[in-house]
Amino acid sequence: MSLMIATATVAALAASAPAAELVGEIVEQPKITVTASRVEQSLDESLASVTVLSRQDIELSQAEDLLELLGRQAGIDISRSGGAGSQTSLFLRGGNSNHALVLVDGVRVASVHTGAFAWENLPLAQVDHVEIVRGPRAGYYGSDAIGGVIHIHTRRRVEPGLRLTAGSFGTRRLEAGSALDLGPVQASISVDHQDVGGFSAQNPAGFSFHPDDDGFEESGAVIALSGEFAGQRFAARLRAHRAEVEFDQGLSETDGEGFALRLGGPLGGNWRHVANLGWAGEERITPAFFSSFDSERADLDWQLSYAGRPGQLVTMGLAYIDESGISRETFGPSEVYGGSRHNAALFGGWQLGLGRQDLEVSLRYDDNSEFGSEWTGHLAWARALGQRGGVFASYGTAFRAPTLSEQLSPGFGGLFAGNRELEPERSRSAEIGVRAQWRRQRLGASVYRTRIEDLISFSGPDFRALNVARAQITGLEAEYQWRSPNWRLYASLTLQRTEDKDSGQALLRRPDEKLSLAADRLFAGGARFGADVLFSGDREDFSARLDRYLLLGLRASYPLSRRWRLQARLSNVLDEDYELAAGFNSAGRAAYLSLAYGAD
Repeated sequence: MSLMIATATVAALAASAPAAELVGEIVEQPKITVTASRVEQSLDESLASVTVLSRQDIELSQAEDLLELLGRQAGIDISRSGGAGSQTSLFLRGGNSNHALVLVDGVRVASVHTGAFAWENLPLAQVDHVEIVRGPRAGYYGSDAIGGVIHIHTRRRVEPGLRLTAGSFGTRRLEAGSALDLGPVQASISVDHQDVGGFSAQNPAGFSFHPDDDGFEESGAVIALSGEFAGQRFAARLRAHRAEVEFDQGLSETDGEGFALRLGGPLGGNWRHVANLGWAGEERITPAFFSSFDSERADLDWQLSYAGRPGQLVTMGLAYIDESGISRETFGPSEVYGGSRHNAALFGGWQLGLGRQDLEVSLRYDDNSEFGSEWTGHLAWARALGQRGGVFASYGTAFRAPTLSEQLSPGFGGLFAGNRELEPERSRSAEIGVRAQWRRQRLGASVYRTRIEDLISFSGPDFRALNVARAQITGLEAEYQWRSPNWRLYASLTLQRTEDKDSGQALLRRPDEKLSLAADRLFAGGARFGADVLFSGDREDFSARLDRYLLLGLRASYPLSRRWRLQARLSNVLDEDYELAAGFNSAGRAAYLSLAYGAD
């Protein structure tokens, strides 16, 4: 109760701060995407549906984790089996959790066993900004980008920072970092540690309910280096994390590391290049299931771009991926399955401005050591309407390569076994949209349809994996932003229909409608007060139907001095009882209080 009172006190201080017509603390910067077309361009120049969440956006939201932040965005739905650290699925534009390509500093990070990313193991403290590109991007990136791409850029600090947080469910969190100037090289380090007592992951409807608290403990670090040499810019990131999460049957331990190196710059004339080298590895052990999964992936790509006459840009490149994984039984330990594969690719893109119209085309050829070759690409068109708006349309194809588990797993007693002869899942998507921008406002809306074929389903003899399923997803997304010196308003709407074309049923855990609202009041001197609302409709689950829910959050921030700040947040103020997965609990009303030092 004392924490609730402290939270309310911070909110009262923020709300009572004197108002002014100019707030000097938050300076708006133009938002840039490098993910949509693999080259740097503004959101207005991109011919894709893109959202960029800056570090300022992250700080203003006071979200508890990356999933809470992403779950408020258009086209993204979240499923979670418990509290902090629990296994989570993210659905982008209604696709499966492995239909969104996830990059961290340009490096693929999804598991080679499942094809999905462990979102619970990337703390928000390590994130600088996030790019969300909706719609197929296989023409530039190859496998997995059916629903789109989520690109997470880790932090490079420019000065010291510290944040201490305490809150409900026994939450304790430390974030710290600093920067170093080493002459031609700028360096920074960010570290974090969190310990959450948690709550029971399952309720009595769960298959293994046990009424104890299931906690989560995580530690991580990011080291960033950047500089310039002979006219070429380089940036390097080292990332590591260790996590332990409890569930009603035991616990899982995860150790992960990642490395990314980027080198690029001009080559003379109108030519530029960029080379990316990355590596990611992970080990996950679950003693209760006697299982251990090891995986690693190395990425290497090089791209060349040529800017011809104004409005024209040609991009071409090479890409190579090598990945391997092993599944073991820990009581042996004996190998259940293991394997490796590699993928080589050529890709190219052409962007052309024709007065008030713009065109973009991409094409990629992938040659995989397991399933052979695959061609993908997309075509996009946009036309300006007046000075502040326009329309756009696109069509694209994409695919998802089978995972090691889908190919090689022997299953359980011969049931649910993998299949080495699996082909990739393939998709076709079309989209039409409009967007407009005024001095302080931005509006975007689009409708789309995606058809996915050759979906992998465990429906063969003895439930063996086969390419037999089909799905169709039709949706509408809309985003609105209004920003003034004293206010920040954001709204997003997602309407979608997902359908398993064989059964006629909706795809699991994806609502037909979702609405997100957020408003923040900024006061003179740096105080802030905000609120957010998230509404999600009914969803189907395994032999159950998940009810709709409405979440209300309140947040406040009050400067104690030029460098110190007190922050507070009330989550699920109405104490809504809801499930993101059948039989699993979600957090009730909670309060969090933070003391922060630094520019953030």
